[in-house]
Amino acid sequence: MRMLEKRLRALEARFMPEPIVLFFEDGTTREIRASARFLLSIMADRSKGVELGPRQAETLELIRRSVAAEEPGEAHFTDLVRMYANAPDESCRREEMLEMNGPSELDGWRSGRRGS
Repeated sequence: MRMLEKRLRALEARFMPEPIVLFFEDGTTREIRASARFLLSIMADRSKGVELGPRQAETLELIRRSVAAEEPGEAHFTDLVRMYANAPDESCRREEMLEMNGPSELDGWRSGRRGS
């Protein structure tokens, strides 16, 4: 039995992503296991209007409600997902962005003009 437990732990370590610890406003924490690929699939499906699966929806809701996260390797992918999840559903058109912020520095790069 001990040998089986060791093998299971080795398989889990090999195939399961390292845990991400989510911190909530009330001081509680929650550990989730989600790879960057899984988190990216949540963002991609949501942006396409695809209905999220139960695990995706639960993970997105947890990340949305969290205030911070501790990820393996000091990554910040969960922070990006949180910002995306808490963004308004309406997409902002380029004209509206220009009206609010003025022309982007990237506009010159896109058109081949570099510098002022």
